[in-house]
Amino acid sequence: YTKDPLKAEDSRYLHRGNLPWERAAERDNIATPAGAVFQRLRKLEHIREEHREFSHEADVHILDVGNKAVLGIGRNCGDEQLYAFFNFDWERHSVRLPDDAAYVDLLSGEICSNLVTVASSDFRWLLSVKQDNGKSAYE
Repeated sequence: YTKDPLKAEDSRYLHRGNLPWERAAERDNIATPAGAVFQRLRKLEHIREEHREFSHEADVHILDVGNKAVLGIGRNCGDEQLYAFFNFDWERHSVRLPDDAAYVDLLSGEICSNLVTVASSDFRWLLSVKQDNGKSAYE
């Protein structure tokens, strides 16, 4: 990088390698590892853009889930509640939701209540479901 006049003054290039453009071109092909990761990240970005609970305006608090392997975070924005659970263990764990409301998993669309399982090294984003005549807003 020191021999490139556009990069020589920027020490961030000390640890940056060249971008493998052939791998980057695979991002649109979900059958490749690069494509699967890229598409999953794009889905997460879209979810975050659609829900104000991810904004800086949300009230954020840590949840006591009674399990040292799982981090629980609550995010409130207006009358909606988002619970995020992150499993840092090699085994799956189940945690109880702090209330009896129904929640939709923003990644899978699954409706959850009471007890939620989080796979090994995975996470769940659960958004409160507004009830109208006993039906989920997501049904």
